[in-house]
Amino acid sequence: MKQSALSAVLAITLAIPQKTASQAFLRPSQALGSSADGLKIGISPATSTFPSQGAKFIIALQNASDTDFVLNLGVMVANGKAMLPSAVHLLLTDRILGRTLELQFCGGPQGLSGRLDDYTVPLQAAATYALLVSLDKYCNHATTGYVRVKLLPGQYQISARFDGRGATTRNLDLQGVALLNFWRGTIQSDILEFDVFR
Repeated sequence: MKQSALSAVLAITLAIPQKTASQAFLRPSQALGSSADGLKIGISPATSTFPSQGAKFIIALQNASDTDFVLNLGVMVANGKAMLPSAVHLLLTDRILGRTLELQFCGGPQGLSGRLDDYTVPLQAAATYALLVSLDKYCNHATTGYVRVKLLPGQYQISARFDGRGATTRNLDLQGVALLNFWRGTIQSDILEFDVFR
């Protein structure tokens, strides 16, 4: 009985389209970068082509240590109805002009209000957390007014940087969050090159 149930579970698992799984993690050609205090970060393309607006990438964070810790990726709005990875920055370089922009997340949903909580992600040893980011939700850090990025046709490089910190919101009903074992520090991924066509 147990063996037939296990066989059924394996059959169902193998029947799940592998495209879904491959979209959630880095492609093999994009290995995670070097480790910093037990954390690794990597960036890979989420699609095979890159539009001038809304180019998408997968950022993966992996616990490369033998102990568990927690990441604070930014904030959650309205009791977790929206999760804003404001601790994940993108560094975009135009290879022809040689100009690099530091991009920060500015893509929160309109109309949501309510409390803010820390966007905490627990990572067991060897666990990986992957998130999909889109350039149309990032703005140029150096400009005022949150200018969104529009890519002209050309050659680009991009990397991701994570700024790890402890709890920042500290709501009265969640004061214990500040005591969690947060990973603290800064880590940057390797550089990914991509081209934008008309």
